[in-house]
Amino acid sequence: MAWRDLAVAPQVVLVDPKQAPEIPSGLNLITDKKGAPYPVLKWGGYMYWPLSYIDNRSSMAIVTYDADGNLAFSWSRDGARYIDTIQVDAANRRVVFVGQAGHSFAIDWDTLGVSYSMCYQATASDLLAVAAEYGLPLTNQDAAALAAALPIFSCANCGMGAAAGSAGSRGSARTSRCARK
Repeated sequence: MAWRDLAVAPQVVLVDPKQAPEIPSGLNLITDKKGAPYPVLKWGGYMYWPLSYIDNRSSMAIVTYDADGNLAFSWSRDGARYIDTIQVDAANRRVVFVGQAGHSFAIDWDTLGVSYSMCYQATASDLLAVAAEYGLPLTNQDAAALAAALPIFSCANCGMGAAAGSAGSRGSARTSRCARK
């Protein structure tokens, strides 16, 4: 099993368009269904907003915001405009953005994962479970001491999107939010 196999699938959430973050210049918040909730992709603490261009081109910008509403990353994709639905294709590890008249484009998880990051700190319970799985002797006291001594695992991208530097344009720089509690 590789780290990429541990990825949690993105979720599609429907949001009131009035709750949208600040939209970058040249883009619009337009759906194919006027007045409907706006489909947004939520993944790894980020919200991916599919936005249309004001010049009505047959393209969308997928604009990613962090939990604080800061622009983190964006992509431009041809093939569809005016978002209708977002479909998560877990079997093929991609997200399909469907727009006006059923036109669509897909972005794979590795590309979307450019914005994904996570932090993990092992607990004594985690270590006891691993020791039990492998038949290793480990006391509660030793597990607690080991958990306190282990570093926090910080994963920015987890090996996903290794060549993603050209996938879009970076907004504000990401910083690690991992901190020992």
